[in-house]
Amino acid sequence: MGETAAPKPTGTALVVSQDTAAIEQLIVPLQQFAISVRICPDVEEAMSLVEKRKFEAVVVDLVLGYQAMTLLQMVHDSPSNRTAVTFAITTSREEATLALKRGAHFLLERPLSADSLSHTVRAAYGSILRERRRYFRYPITVPVLLRRSGNPQLPGQMMNISERGMALKAPVSVAPGSEGTVQFVLPDLAVPITAEAKVCWSNEQGHAGLQFLSLSAETASKLSAWLAERLEEQLPKNVTQKFGSPTDL
Repeated sequence: MGETAAPKPTGTALVVSQDTAAIEQLIVPLQQFAISVRICPDVEEAMSLVEKRKFEAVVVDLVLGYQAMTLLQMVHDSPSNRTAVTFAITTSREEATLALKRGAHFLLERPLSADSLSHTVRAAYGSILRERRRYFRYPITVPVLLRRSGNPQLPGQMMNISERGMALKAPVSVAPGSEGTVQFVLPDLAVPITAEAKVCWSNEQGHAGLQFLSLSAETASKLSAWLAERLEEQLPKNVTQKFGSPTDL
């Protein structure tokens, strides 16, 4: 018998702390919601990570000092992580007040307890899942037709798709910055999807990344619902059964 593919995580949380006990307490509820954890004890290293990659949640222990507050603000201002769900581990009312001013969405107050952590993560789960869905890219191969002004129609193959755009492979390279119309049909959606799109990047092998510039409200809703169903298929069943699915959000 073939092996069943392991469910993919709901998202990834960056936990910035040197408190081993607190980290161990946090990992339990996060993993219950199928959230993978990246532990980082150094604030400067965490700042570098926030600049380089996407996280669905960021937990910052404010006992690390003023740099921890700076990190919270940095996440809030980050192009790729500004909508990430942020948690601040606090030890005083003053810290809590400052954390909220710096953009923290949830407070984890010391002394930490299993009940309080579970309750807070549960409250944040919907936001984390919505954040995951916002950037979710689903790998799929379907035919795509690209039309550009002054150029012949260009057939291609989709490689992945998200709510914001898609990657495709075409027989020839397409110029970054060029705009046109893409049309394709997704499985289980009988009506073709048509969108105005812009080429954000490309290479000599014909691979290109396209950003959707405009989608009708109906089309955007159908695409969002279709992607939510694909995301739900990848999540552990025990999580969706207990806490809801992407289509409920």
